[in-house]
Amino acid sequence: MNQASTQRKPALFVFAVLAFATLGIGTYWCWDRWQAEKRLAVELGQRVAELNQRLRDHDDHVAELKSLIGFDKVTSMDTIRDAYQDDVLAYGGGLPDDQLNYRTLVGMTLDSNRRMNGQLAQLTESNQELLQSRDQLRESFEQQIEVIQQSADRLADQLADQREAFNQQRDELRKTTERFADQLEQQRREKYQLMAEFNEQLRQLETELNRKERLVANLSDKLRPPTDDDVQPDGYISLTEPASEVVWINLGSADGLRSGVTFSVYETRDDAIIETQPKATIEVARIAGEHLAEARVTDLDDNRFLFQGDAIHSPIWNAGSTVGVAIAGRIDFDADGQSDFDRLRQIVGQFGGSIDFVLRPDGEVQGELTADTRYLIVGESPDEDAAKPDEMDVSDVQIRYEQAIHEARTLGIERIGPKEFLDRLGWRPPRIEQLTRK
Repeated sequence: MNQASTQRKPALFVFAVLAFATLGIGTYWCWDRWQAEKRLAVELGQRVAELNQRLRDHDDHVAELKSLIGFDKVTSMDTIRDAYQDDVLAYGGGLPDDQLNYRTLVGMTLDSNRRMNGQLAQLTESNQELLQSRDQLRESFEQQIEVIQQSADRLADQLADQREAFNQQRDELRKTTERFADQLEQQRREKYQLMAEFNEQLRQLETELNRKERLVANLSDKLRPPTDDDVQPDGYISLTEPASEVVWINLGSADGLRSGVTFSVYETRDDAIIETQPKATIEVARIAGEHLAEARVTDLDDNRFLFQGDAIHSPIWNAGSTVGVAIAGRIDFDADGQSDFDRLRQIVGQFGGSIDFVLRPDGEVQGELTADTRYLIVGESPDEDAAKPDEMDVSDVQIRYEQAIHEARTLGIERIGPKEFLDRLGWRPPRIEQLTRK
């Protein structure tokens, strides 16, 4: 065992020596390698610093160039490139590609500015000449204006003198005109006053003349002997319709006919009425033409017939005009004790007449009597019961009644009783009323 241990010791020593030598060599190699890497790192750092400096110099040069061409240092190259392309298109048209740069553009701009400055100098010189000409013209115009102003002042003085003279003449003329106008107005008023007085007198004379002419005509009619021709036809039946109560007459719109007018029908021979009593009454129902109207038969005698050519007549209707009628007093033409005053007015309207004047039994007056009034229908004298209470007594009503009759006599108005008037109209009460009386 000891021998073996003794044999291993030299081997361990050798191994230890070898291991130490290997460790020393390895350590030296690592240190040498580290030194080489350190030197390389220093060299690389120097190169990086150099490159960074060159990069900073380049950036400074680029920023300076950007500033020289008018851009900020932060402007991107794409923006500068786009601006360059725009400038080339705007200012470098027609240049070859090898001259498309800012120096050429600046040179062209400089040349253009020089030419423009030369033109501006010429324009400035021309403008100075124009200003001198303007000043000369202004001075000349001011002299002419001064001369014209002096002439205008003289004319204004002359005009003022003439205006003053004109105003004086105008005032005198106005006073004269006003004086003549006052005289003319006075004469005009006097003339109109005289004309009004003359026209009033003329109207009164014409009214009196018309009244007297009417009175003379009425008196002449009354003094004329009665003849068979007193009842003159107003028209004729143009057509009858068998088995119908409708006839057609030869009167129409041109004759002033209106619906509701009533006519009496008479038998004729040779266009003349041959009977004194009518055989029927007809009422106009519709105006069909200028000389044509439809009428309905309102009353017809028994066993009588209407024929074409029968005459129609109304004493209170005339073609183109109406006949005026007046009513005074108590009216009771059917003797039933009841007043027929309003009914008589209605009958007058049916036969085409107009009411000019009425004096009711109670004394109420409507309208007036004129020379154109044809008939005064005189009823019975008012009695005490007819007078309106608290308004007038019977004597006042009687006075008005007598005054109306007297005025009608003065105007030549025919006075007639209610029954006679209705007979002259040819009016007869409706058949139902006749049967009731029987």
